[in-house]
Amino acid sequence: MIDFQYDQSSDVLYISDGVPHPALSEEIAPGVLLRFDTVTNDPTAITVLDFLSHFIPQNIIATLCDSRIPSNLDTFLRDVSQEPNLLTSYSK
Repeated sequence: MIDFQYDQSSDVLYISDGVPHPALSEEIAPGVLLRFDTVTNDPTAITVLDFLSHFIPQNIIATLCDSRIPSNLDTFLRDVSQEPNLLTSYSK
């Protein structure tokens, strides 16, 4: 199940596969952090900095190609990049 939070004041989108938990981050594109479980090293979450002010206008999603991104997180990120209003209506 996708869990997400959008912090409007900081313009940061947090997306995780299940409940967020401690993770290590790797920047895979400008302002895009892929987060890895500290025990299994599996990718479990994505943090996107400057989501509405930079990520969408610069169309970073078009160049984001990292096979380590779980497909459900990738799909969610692509959906909200195409239609940011989904952040308020997407069912968790």
